[in-house]
Amino acid sequence: MKRIPVAGPSVTKLEIDYVTDAAVNSWGENASVYYEKFHRTFAEFVGVKNAVSLPSCTSALHLSLAALGVGQGTKLLCLTLHG
Repeated sequence: MKRIPVAGPSVTKLEIDYVTDAAVNSWGENASVYYEKFHRTFAEFVGVKNAVSLPSCTSALHLSLAALGVGQGTKLLCLTLHG
């Protein structure tokens, strides 16, 4: 089996400061400050009007299928390709 090298995370003081600020200040009416900042910055980065982040791939698949109008009773075929 060929192994794919994986690098560890790069955590600097900036990331630590953001996490600390979020843990201390992102409560109540400030709970969505970092979500909104991320969505706005990511949308600008990719050149679109809006962006959304989700907590998991499952959530992303669910939202994508709902946006396409796929609902209960629809049959889906999922293919997995292995190299």
